[in-house]
Amino acid sequence: MENVDSDVQFDGFLSKASDVAAPFFTAANSTREITMAGIHERDMFLSLSSAAVQAMAGVFVESWDDALVIKALDGLYNASRICLYFKLYDQFNEILSLLLGYAHDYVTSVTALLLSESLNDSDFSTEDFPPISNYFLAKLESGQFKNP
Repeated sequence: MENVDSDVQFDGFLSKASDVAAPFFTAANSTREITMAGIHERDMFLSLSSAAVQAMAGVFVESWDDALVIKALDGLYNASRICLYFKLYDQFNEILSLLLGYAHDYVTSVTALLLSESLNDSDFSTEDFPPISNYFLAKLESGQFKNP
């Protein structure tokens, strides 16, 4: 294969870029315009939201990078705000139940860890931990806080 100078190879390609006209549909002050979302934006959000929420939830659960976890939480927060804007209460409830399921798993694992450490360590006893309320315990046993 011949060695071709990269400037010569891309010369024609780059010269064509200057021939492209400016887009006629972009407003001059488009960054300052605030428009209301319509039915098309709602439909677009509905078509993408389930996969996007699952992807952000996967990043939230699996990532070890704190900055990435915060971005995933921010994305879930923004998705929930969009759901409320479009009055998509079922999708909002899915996001909320997903996060509550993860919170339940976290609290359960921390409680188990603390109780196992307290049983193994003579400095602590189970009396050092506040009792779980009967209401929460009943909900936990009935399975209402399970991860979807």
